[in-house]
Amino acid sequence: MMNFKEFRRLYTGDPATLHITMELLLQNGREILLGTTESEIVSSLQGVLQNFFTAEKLREMVGIAKSLAALETSVLLDYMKRAALAAEKDQEPECVTLTAAQADGRALGIDLGYAVLETSVTLPEPDAPVEVAIELVFPGGERQDIAVVRPTEPRPGCEVLVWTEPEEDDYTAYFHVAAREEDLVS
Repeated sequence: MMNFKEFRRLYTGDPATLHITMELLLQNGREILLGTTESEIVSSLQGVLQNFFTAEKLREMVGIAKSLAALETSVLLDYMKRAALAAEKDQEPECVTLTAAQADGRALGIDLGYAVLETSVTLPEPDAPVEVAIELVFPGGERQDIAVVRPTEPRPGCEVLVWTEPEEDDYTAYFHVAAREEDLVS
């Protein structure tokens, strides 16, 4: 039977294998997986998955599926919930990217879990509407998009300072954006 530490290692380290083994469990059911030998299950999977996985990897996945099948449903659901929460908690922003017309942005770095960005956008007039889209990218590949449309408010949990300064023939809007992932409202 699989313990939580093994499940979490699989959840964070090999999510593709976890997904495939969960599919095996859901499609075949607990009784079939536990009542059939690994060799029989591997043989039936080889016809479908042999081009994607080695026989050794298929045996490993069948063993994992059988271990998951041995868990009570409530325990499996608890493992999934705890692993997801732990993975979310461990994430820190990797980078901040900016997309906006004529924007010159730079990431200032990450300070105490905040992703901070400063940028400027050239405007034809001081109150021209501007959309700045900021994307926080976390280690697990999860992305958080924050759109700032001036003069409207940014997403909750995102601090944005905007000011406009006149230039020769136009105006420049300056943006300072700070956000912490756990403060953002989905």
